[in-house]
Amino acid sequence: MNRKKKPLIGVTGPDRGGRAAWWATRWLLKKAGAR
Repeated sequence: MNRKKKPLIGVTGPDRGGRAAWWATRWLLKKAGAR
């Protein structure tokens, strides 16, 4: 298993203190999907 690349969703969960990155990823995915 190649674990070098981190998944887009859950890179830094809100429980890990990476709320900003977590929300940014969700926002980007939403924007990309609502193009």
